Amino acid sequence: MKTAQATAHGTVALPETRSHRRTTTRDALGLAEFTPEWKPPMTSSSPTMVVALYRLRPDQKAPWLETWQQLAAIARSIPECRTFSLELDPDEPNQCRVVSTWSSGSAFDRFVRDVGLLWIERNLDYSRMTARYARFALPNRAAAKPVEKHLTHASV
Repeated sequence: MKTAQATAHGTVALPETRSHRRTTTRDALGLAEFTPEWKPPMTSSSPTMVVALYRLRPDQKAPWLETWQQLAAIARSIPECRTFSLELDPDEPNQCRVVSTWSSGSAFDRFVRDVGLLWIERNLDYSRMTARYARFALPNRAAAKPVEKHLTHASV
């Protein structure tokens, strides 16, 4: 165990420390060899589609559109954002969708953090209910050659 550290200004005594390895329950039970090797947390590196559904209060549709048009412009300026559309449901005038595809789920997560989307969602009172989000992993070939599907909607 190292008890002193040489520095440019002399030697510094280091306090005695215990071993870095703590005894765990697995060690005590003799199961340490069954502990899986540590791996870094999973990150989503596959192309991702995100769909958000909003049910707006009638008097808040214009502020929602204004806010999301600004967010769409920001998203479209990000290289990892492949598509970003705002869709109004012609059958339900107060229902709107945001559909976007990203090079990875991590890229979408960065967008959410960078624009403060969670803060916006919590503090702007334009929806009758909490927005519903769905994320879909896309096959890499679909991201390389995106195919536009024509949906029945009016794009904003």
